[in-house]
Amino acid sequence: MAALSAHGEIPSDPTQVHPLPVGARAPMFEAVTADGKVRSFTPGGSLQPTIAIFYRGGWCPYCNMQLSDLRLMEPKLREQCFEIVFLSTDRSARGTAAK
Repeated sequence: MAALSAHGEIPSDPTQVHPLPVGARAPMFEAVTADGKVRSFTPGGSLQPTIAIFYRGGWCPYCNMQLSDLRLMEPKLREQCFEIVFLSTDRSARGTAAK
């Protein structure tokens, strides 16, 4: 999924970017799924706890290591009813946002 800004454009100045602390609720945003559909995310809108994984792209060795390790944990997290959402600005081979 590639994130779309819910409140305007992405800041061009990195000092204007303020990451959320661990455990904070994400603001409302929309993302385009790998199959081209728009999905809205709203605070408290999910019926289950959600883990958002930000993936910079296939070119990032750190991201690839994290995904490799997550592959081992994903079944256990899903068994505990977590939804896992992957967000990326990378593009799939079809030209849509990667999930």
